[in-house]
Amino acid sequence: MPRGFADHSEHRHADIIRLKQLIAKRTLLKTAWLNITAADRAVETIEALSVFYHFVDGASS
Repeated sequence: MPRGFADHSEHRHADIIRLKQLIAKRTLLKTAWLNITAADRAVETIEALSVFYHFVDGASS
C-alpha cells in the first residue's frame, strides 16, 4: 500500500489504491491517419485530458 494507506490494506478498493499508473487512450480510425486529422485529434485529446490532469494534480497537493 502507498505510504499513509497501510491501515486500509483490506479496503474493497485496495487493489485500485495500489495502482501506480493511469493511462488514457483514444482510438483513431485509419481514415484519421490518411487525411492528416490525426494531429488535430491528438491535440483535442490532450486538451480534454488536461482538465483531468489538473484535477488530479490539485488533489495530490
